[in-house]
Amino acid sequence: MIKIHLSLLCLTICLLARAATLQYPALSDPTEARYAFIALEMALSGDWVVPKVPWKGAIEPYLGKPPLHFWLTAASFELLGMDEWTTRLPSFFALLLMCGSLLYVRRSPELQDSAVSATVILVSSALMFFMAGASIIDVTLSGFIAVACTAGYTCITNSHERYRAGTIFALALGLSFLTKGPIALALVGLPAFSWLIITRQLSLL
Repeated sequence: MIKIHLSLLCLTICLLARAATLQYPALSDPTEARYAFIALEMALSGDWVVPKVPWKGAIEPYLGKPPLHFWLTAASFELLGMDEWTTRLPSFFALLLMCGSLLYVRRSPELQDSAVSATVILVSSALMFFMAGASIIDVTLSGFIAVACTAGYTCITNSHERYRAGTIFALALGLSFLTKGPIALALVGLPAFSWLIITRQLSLL
């Protein structure tokens, strides 16, 4: 129990440190600046259908990515104003989704200790700490993927929660698809399908 409490304390400290430093550094990275501009253009123009970027002196449609990450950033601008930390807020919320997904499986007695340890490792890793403070689509995608995987695991292991977990699984996959397209279905579908084959539970499909 003491170990779990210490792990949760470390987790809280890491999350607070990440939240407190979202403002830094400035948006100097080309990817962050581009995604921030797309979201700002949405918020200012009111056109949330087609993402747009500056290109050769004009504002052109940007069709390289689905729009969900830009919607989240534009909503952050609308609610809290344009700033570095509001640009990065969707990535931080995605980190919270990942943490919540990992901690949710603590409900399984055999996973209680490992779920907390895995969450601390996730948040305290240098790469994730950096990525969760950057306006990057992959972090938003990872948040929804984590929810989908957790819901899929619940679907397989808990028949009493199968309907609710299945609904969340489908919604999380839809949001993942809106974030980065078909890759979301592959990232979740391939391991889930493989697991169902290995455990001979294909009927759950």
